[in-house]
This record gives sequence, C-alpha cells and structure tokens, in this order.
Amino acid sequence: MKKNPENKSFVITTLLCLVPMALGLALYARLPEQLPTHWDWQGNVNGYMSKPAVVLGLPLFFVAMNGLMHFSLRADPKRANIIGNIRVLIRWTMPVLSLIILPYTYLWALGWQQIPMEKLIPVLVGLLIMGLGNYLPKCRQNYTSGIKLPWTLYDEDNWNRTHRMAGRLWMVGGLGIMVSAFWGGSTLLLAVILAITLIPGIYSYCLYRKKQKGDKS
Repeated sequence: MKKNPENKSFVITTLLCLVPMALGLALYARLPEQLPTHWDWQGNVNGYMSKPAVVLGLPLFFVAMNGLMHFSLRADPKRANIIGNIRVLIRWTMPVLSLIILPYTYLWALGWQQIPMEKLIPVLVGLLIMGLGNYLPKCRQNYTSGIKLPWTLYDEDNWNRTHRMAGRLWMVGGLGIMVSAFWGGSTLLLAVILAITLIPGIYSYCLYRKKQKGDKS
C-alpha cells in the first residue's frame, strides 16, 4: 500500500513539536518553578508560567496547532490551489516555533541570556513576513492561506490583484519589522503591522466597490 506523504509529514512535525518536551523533562530538576514566557521591548521578562505548564503544556499546544494546520490543508475545498511551498510553510511553522522558542526559554531560565529576545523575535518574524510576501503573488484562491476576505474569495481577479500588491507590501513590511529590532522600536513595529494588515484589505474592498459600480453602469 502506498504511503500518504501528508500522513508522514504530520507524524514528523508532531514529533518535532514534542522534542522540547523531552528536553524540558531532561532539565526538569534544574529548571525553576516559574519560567519566562514573555519579554518586553527592552528584553525584560514580564510574563511567567509554571514549570509543568511550559514543559508539558506548551509542547502540547504546538502539537494541537500543528494538527489544526494539517487538518485545514486537507479539508480545504480548494486545496489543489495551494502551491507546494505554501504547504511546506504551513506544515512546518509550528515545529520550527516549538524548536526555537521552548529551548530558548529553558536556557534563559538557566541563566544563559546572551541572545536578546527583543531582537531575536522581530528578526524571525520579519523573515517570515518577507517569505510570505514572496509567495503571496503566486497564491491562488483557497480557504487556508492568503488574504481571505469576502471580496477576494468572491472574485478571482480581486484575489490575484490583492495578492500581487500585498506581496510587495509584505516584503517591505518584513524588512521594516527586522529594522524595528534595532531602530524605531515598538512604534515602527506597530506601524508596519497595521500597514500590512489594513492596506491589503482596504485595497481589496476598493477593487470590489469599483467593480460593483462598473457592473451597475
């Protein structure tokens, strides 16, 4: 019987999400009872969770989110439109996050704090946004990935034009998020996030309204 590559991908990514749990259990006796889970813009810890919640709960959270992403890909009525690179990105997002965030949390709790979290996270997020921006123009209509608005899902031309514009915007926005780690701080970060979130939606709605007026004339 031929093996389904989607099942293999799900098993592998699920196991990778659980690797930090094994690491956390190995370090359990050395870890403090409260572990850092949130940092402010200056790199100071301002949020903690209990040791069992971090070591056991957070890997299971990543497993659940990983399962949801795989299920969404399979259940999408237009899954054939999702290009291969986007599929890979969706399937591997949760294990990569689990393998980066949780070990770093353990190391921080044990006193290894050389890498500033306030710079690491914006750089990683910026790279992710730039990667998504590169693929948005190639993204065809579907219900799992892309800019899923009533107007883009209703009209394929609206979808295509919105994603071409958003792709360029997200490439610039990803770079802006990376820059915010070193200059501009939270003000620049917030401005970029608002821009890449709101502008594509406004652009798509304007295209929809323009077409509606054209159809009525």
